[in-house]
Amino acid sequence: MYLTKLYNVNGDDYEIHRIVMSHFPGTRPLFQTKGGCVTVLSENKPVSLNKHDETEVITLTFTAGDIRLFTLRINPTKRDNTTKKLCGLHGNDVLRWISRKSSEAGFDILDYKIEDEGLRLSKKNGMTITLRSIFLTGVLQVTDPDKFILAVKKGIGRAKGMGLGLINIF
Repeated sequence: MYLTKLYNVNGDDYEIHRIVMSHFPGTRPLFQTKGGCVTVLSENKPVSLNKHDETEVITLTFTAGDIRLFTLRINPTKRDNTTKKLCGLHGNDVLRWISRKSSEAGFDILDYKIEDEGLRLSKKNGMTITLRSIFLTGVLQVTDPDKFILAVKKGIGRAKGMGLGLINIF
């Protein structure tokens, strides 16, 4: 696995997606943005980097009981039973979604701070893409290392191509 930092990257979610994909063609890396810096987790080495960007090879190894600091930006949704459209979740439904997803991903959240970042708007081919973004920071404990490694590699939830779903571990 590779962890890459791309600096001075600006734009809406779709523009950042396009920039990330230009460095990782033919793959679906996970990424997370923070103030012009994009952290990318990928199985492939980037094909090109700017002079200030950096990349390193990382190994994902965890054991049951490991406690780690983390960040996670998510877009919690569910399908409406009647219309079959995706609907954003709010309030306690978000907390239940997080609890269910973390359990499925092989970890428990011991402590966290949740920040509702609101709606994120992007333009793609003249259409507006709207995503609700929730940012979690906290402490997690690994319960199932195999599931957890898979979740780190594949991400959690929807909109991974727009910078959501990456579990950033410290």
